[in-house]
Amino acid sequence: MRIAHRLTALQVTATFLAAECKTVWQLVLCQGFAIGGSAGFIFLPALSIVTTWFDKRRGQAYGVVAVGSSVGGTVLPIALRKLLVAVGFKWTVRILGFIFLALLIVANLTVKTRTKVVKSDGKAVPFSQLMQNTPLMVSERCARFFFYLGVTTLHVVSGMWLDCLQSG
Repeated sequence: MRIAHRLTALQVTATFLAAECKTVWQLVLCQGFAIGGSAGFIFLPALSIVTTWFDKRRGQAYGVVAVGSSVGGTVLPIALRKLLVAVGFKWTVRILGFIFLALLIVANLTVKTRTKVVKSDGKAVPFSQLMQNTPLMVSERCARFFFYLGVTTLHVVSGMWLDCLQSG
């Protein structure tokens, strides 16, 4: 099983489990750690695949990727806000899980690298070398973690989370 399939399973499972959370620490684990971490590990490799397929029109390809991201960032919050009112918190999060499942299945089936995969000699890469070569990846994953943690904290502090649980 490819790592992308495992991350997809983690993303979808954590989304469905977020609908069943009864306490704050459960929501922090699901939304902050599992969803945020898996989203970070899925997003950057999928974005970097674009460079392997396009040489001449790479900027246009990244433009299409950016538009897709912007459309998702615009459409999902509007849909989720309307769903919260119509079906409640639990079913809104479950519907979001089904959306993630459908889109990630399509991504897993269609996103392939064009370059040849180099087999590893089996030696582990030292953690210090990972930190030197990938500060952007580490900072992006940290940013996603704190974003989802902030969303969770905002919902808990504002009382919206409890209202959603009681209505759903």
